[in-house]
Amino acid sequence: GLQDNPIEFPQWSDKVNFSLNDLITAAYRERVTIYSVISCVRMMGLPLDERLWRIKQVLESRWGLTPIAVKELSEKERKPLEKPALAVLRWQEALAHLAAATGGWHDFLEYPEQATAIYKRILDSINQRYLIGYYSTNEARDGALRKVHFEVRDHPEYVILGRRSYYAPLGN
Repeated sequence: GLQDNPIEFPQWSDKVNFSLNDLITAAYRERVTIYSVISCVRMMGLPLDERLWRIKQVLESRWGLTPIAVKELSEKERKPLEKPALAVLRWQEALAHLAAATGGWHDFLEYPEQATAIYKRILDSINQRYLIGYYSTNEARDGALRKVHFEVRDHPEYVILGRRSYYAPLGN
């Protein structure tokens, strides 16, 4: 799956030699929450034709989108756009997954005007956190990854953001 594969960054960057799972493991061990602010046009959740149109606009303008309707691209136009569009999509999926796995969330910064609202949302999220602690009944100090489940009784509509696992301590 995505978690075990090396992250493929867009074509302007070299491939890295660590996996998404390595990043998630490091974040768990350091007990951090990550909020991914993805400063690129959004590709996630869009149909292929729109992703190709967006990447074409970005490559032609070096940044940003012009507010015009998606145009049908010819097969000749589509082919060279498929690889960069997929690379950006995978990069965005990795950043979104990393944020979710650590109890954070992601957002897209497509235009500079969006920055204030996104960073305010991050600050609000941090200020609305609760710290919940418990003692595990598993006394093994084996450094194993352990799953945690949270829910609000009788309120399935509530969404709880948080880390879904942790590493047990090592030692005696």
